[in-house]
Amino acid sequence: MSLAPGVSRHIRDLVRTGIGFPATDTRRAPDAAPLAAAYRRRMTIAVNNPDAFERSADKTSRWTEDTASVLGTDDLHEAYTTLNAVLHSLRDGLTVQAAANLAAELPDRLRWAFYEHWVPSRVPVVYHDRDAFLRRVASEAELTGPTEASYAIAAVMTVLTNHISAPELDEVMDAVPGQVRCLFELMVR
Repeated sequence: MSLAPGVSRHIRDLVRTGIGFPATDTRRAPDAAPLAAAYRRRMTIAVNNPDAFERSADKTSRWTEDTASVLGTDDLHEAYTTLNAVLHSLRDGLTVQAAANLAAELPDRLRWAFYEHWVPSRVPVVYHDRDAFLRRVASEAELTGPTEASYAIAAVMTVLTNHISAPELDEVMDAVPGQVRCLFELMVR
C-alpha cells in the first residue's frame, strides 16, 4: 500500500522538522523557529539524561518551599498555586520577549507551568490599574482579596530575587507596565 503523494510529503516534513507543522508552514511567527529549535534541543537533552528531570524537580521544590516559607505556610500546594498565579499574571502583562526572558530563568518544571495556557497572540494584557492586577492574582490563586494578593506578590518577588540575578530581574521588571510595576518595585529594591 502506498501513501498519497501529499501525505508522504507531509510525513517527511514532520520527521524533518521534528514538530507538528510542515517545514513550509507559515502559521508560526518568524521568530518562533529559534525558540522551537532550542526547546527541541533542551527536551532531547532532558529525555536522554534522566538526572535533568530530577534536578528540575529539586529546583522546583526549592522554589516552592521558599515561597511557602515566605508565606508562612506548610501547605506546599498553596505555595505552588500562589507562585504560579503571580507568574501567570506577570507573564500575561509582559511582551512575548520579556516573558521568554523571565521563563529562561525558571527551573524547567516551573517554566512548563509558566507557559501553560499561554496565548502569545493575546499579550500583553493591559492591566488598567494595580487593583486589576491584584484581582487577577487573587482570582487565580483563590485568595480572598487584594490584601492577600499583595502578600502573595511580595512572597513571589522575594523568591525571584533570591533565585534570579539582579540584572536579569531588572530587565524583566523594566518591561512590566508602569501601573503594575509599583507593586513589584517595593519588593525588588
